[in-house]
Amino acid sequence: TSEQSVVALVDRFLAGQGKFDAIIYCAGVLIRKRLRDMAVADWDVTYNTNLRGVFLMIKHMPKLLNPGGRFLAVGSSSSMISMALIL
Repeated sequence: TSEQSVVALVDRFLAGQGKFDAIIYCAGVLIRKRLRDMAVADWDVTYNTNLRGVFLMIKHMPKLLNPGGRFLAVGSSSSMISMALIL
């Protein structure tokens, strides 16, 4: 989830593969712990994968799209529902 690694990935694809009609980004993690039991490192993994990763892909991946191409970021229904015993 580093910006440098995403930029390097985009550059590598542009040099070798060309552009795409569609890109689908689907990544996410869920650490099944109560918040009070979760380490900061656990939160960092969740945040970096589920939020920062999507942001970086949306920021840099459009360079890989052909004109009229589409970028689709797939999320989880877990973001729309509550969980029991989270605290």
